[in-house]
Amino acid sequence: MDSILDPAPLYYEIMNSFLVSVGKNAPKKYKEIKDLTLRVQEHVNANRGDLDANKHYALFKLCIETKNTKLVESVLTTIEKLVSFGFLDGNCPDFVQEITLEENKAQQAEARSRAASSHGTPTHGGKRLLIDSVVENITTCLQNDESLQLNIVKTLLAIFECPRCEIHDRTLQEIFRAFYHVQIVGKTALIQNVSHAALNNLVTVVFQRLEEYTNPVGAAENKASKKLALQQSTILATISDEQTPRQTIASFLTSGVNTSRSTGETIPVESYCSDVLLNMVDSVCLYDAKVNHLQEKATEVSELEKEKILEQINEVPLRNVPENSSQLGKYLLTPNLTVVNENGATAGRFGWCMCCRKSADLYCKDSRWPVCSLECKKRILMSLELMETEQRLPNGERHGKNRYFSDAVSIFKSLCKYSAKDPPVPLGPNSTYVVRSKILCLELIFTILENPGRTFLSKRDFIEIIKEQLCDGLLKNCLNVDRSIFALSFGIFTNLVIYFREHLKQAVYVFFDQIFLKILESGNSGYHQRLLSLQVFHKLFQRPRQVLEFFINYDCDVSYTNITERSLQNLSKIAQGKYSRSEFANFIHANEEQVLRTLALETLVQMVKSLSNYSEDNLSLIHISEPTRLLSISYAVFCLKKKSDHEGSVVDELKRLLDGLFPLLMVLLP
Repeated sequence: MDSILDPAPLYYEIMNSFLVSVGKNAPKKYKEIKDLTLRVQEHVNANRGDLDANKHYALFKLCIETKNTKLVESVLTTIEKLVSFGFLDGNCPDFVQEITLEENKAQQAEARSRAASSHGTPTHGGKRLLIDSVVENITTCLQNDESLQLNIVKTLLAIFECPRCEIHDRTLQEIFRAFYHVQIVGKTALIQNVSHAALNNLVTVVFQRLEEYTNPVGAAENKASKKLALQQSTILATISDEQTPRQTIASFLTSGVNTSRSTGETIPVESYCSDVLLNMVDSVCLYDAKVNHLQEKATEVSELEKEKILEQINEVPLRNVPENSSQLGKYLLTPNLTVVNENGATAGRFGWCMCCRKSADLYCKDSRWPVCSLECKKRILMSLELMETEQRLPNGERHGKNRYFSDAVSIFKSLCKYSAKDPPVPLGPNSTYVVRSKILCLELIFTILENPGRTFLSKRDFIEIIKEQLCDGLLKNCLNVDRSIFALSFGIFTNLVIYFREHLKQAVYVFFDQIFLKILESGNSGYHQRLLSLQVFHKLFQRPRQVLEFFINYDCDVSYTNITERSLQNLSKIAQGKYSRSEFANFIHANEEQVLRTLALETLVQMVKSLSNYSEDNLSLIHISEPTRLLSISYAVFCLKKKSDHEGSVVDELKRLLDGLFPLLMVLLP
């Protein structure tokens, strides 16, 4: 009981166990690790009330860089424990980016430079946190060692599930890719099961947060539960705020680095506005420097040349980037000066990069901001896209909640992208990994679509991803030879029809016309493909509203063929024993034919029964299309009147189509 009230002994036990392991396993050539270990040991023993492990993370990073298996395993185990008990959360500025082993400094100088620029538009409102480096360092440990992979998955999962750790955007993607990689390349059932469970948990939590933070009731519940979790972890992490304040990092690690928690978070719009203001200051400084340079030059030349220089002064542009291409000549004629910014970087042709503050000799034509590279241009455009996403949220949901929205969008987009990947042609040694990757992504997409929330169903971003990426991939996967792939694809399509059919009229038609009906009509389709196609009809046709919508939107529209009529004809033929003929003997056995016949008959029976019940409840079937119909129904009903020789109603046309089914059902039903 005392150990629960006083977390200090637990903290000392975890840290001392780690320090002993470092002293035992660290190679002797790494003198900086030995020295730092002694300093950390002295600090832990001397400051009995300080339970903040964030300030000691530099030692963890150096140990990871040694790539010593035993040392890395010790680091991962210790980080998992510290995160689980709330002693390490990484919720402070990142102070370890420049800390590295002496032997790696030359090789990693350029890598650190790229990392610094890549985080110019970051995950936490313009600030890179220590947790970003923690995740980044852990993911560099991915190897073929199964035990190491298992530790990586467990540690990253502990970080993701910790309520004190802010995991968003790029850092979330790194965790997702790590789980994904381990699941695909894992060779044992244990590592595959653990990584698969971790991926499922990550996707589930991301979409739960999406709904909770965009639903007022769910948001209130989530805040309460998160507050409770934070209070519980605070009890384990600190005795009290007065006893263990978050302060500047100890001088024995690095000087002048602040590990204090930020009192507020900068949202992307605020960060972007700050960058725009800084760019405006750059423009003023560069303009002033160029004008002063020309004015000084004018005092040293003749009157004739002085007039030319004064004309040049009038041509000096106010902005450091041209507003349009016609103004580019002014910038090329303007002299370049040796002007440095706050980081000591010399101004380029267009000043300094808006993303990383390096010399900018290029500019982005889309945003009209100076950049130093293509990578920085992409970062700026991504920041603009993030702000547009934020602005689409209601005012009360913008601050903070856009992070969960963008997290869900990025994860869903990645899953759709990976699910559409094709195996190499001809099939290479990695083809099994591609198939496994497809199955994994399709399973996760199916999980998301099986029970989607209100936000997921209503946001345009998800609808566009489904239309532009998911549907194209499903068309290919529905024809895949792997049974698991086409089975999952059929299930995903069924959910798309149930929840998103009003946005996918053309796509739904293509799937029915080119996939499901073709499979039922083909002479060489396999049993499992036919069975899954019939299951799609069985699930969709038990909803009378969907049957009517299919009929009105396709059979009654002159621009489409009669999908409902073709479906009923195929179902009736199968129920009468179409597949018992000799031409199907090589593909369908007798017992399989009986299963297909029974399923087709059940589908017809439940469809007619549900339509009959629906018509009794709603007086006349045509009335369902009046107040709540799809946008395309008005046009479809108009086309129906043009298509029919008489002024019959939709119900008359549908009844005419169903009239031929009743004699069949009377014969087939017991």
